[in-house]
Amino acid sequence: MERKIHEVQIRRERFSSRRVFVARLKPEADLILSIRKIAEEKSVKSGVILSGVGLLRKAELRNCKSLPEKYPITDVNRMFTTIEKPLEILAISGIIYTVKGEPNVHAHAVLSFT
Repeated sequence: MERKIHEVQIRRERFSSRRVFVARLKPEADLILSIRKIAEEKSVKSGVILSGVGLLRKAELRNCKSLPEKYPITDVNRMFTTIEKPLEILAISGIIYTVKGEPNVHAHAVLSFT
């Protein structure tokens, strides 16, 4: 079924999730690498990270410092920050996608100093 609301096309699709994975990582585990490893082991080609909570011992954050004239965005356009102290994960969401057969993770998180 399709309908237009304010010139935006909306489609209603019915689907069912065939696989849901719940993981508890070891305290020393790298969060993003662990998600990639799970995706690889479970043959996940595309997926959604719905939520997560926990504690990080340190974090390496990446953000955009400038938009390039031509895409894609590269490390030249990014700034990196390392926080070497415990952080609480209040929320996390993201996607899992495949590039050249390898799983990749794009995640956004809300973090708080503990």
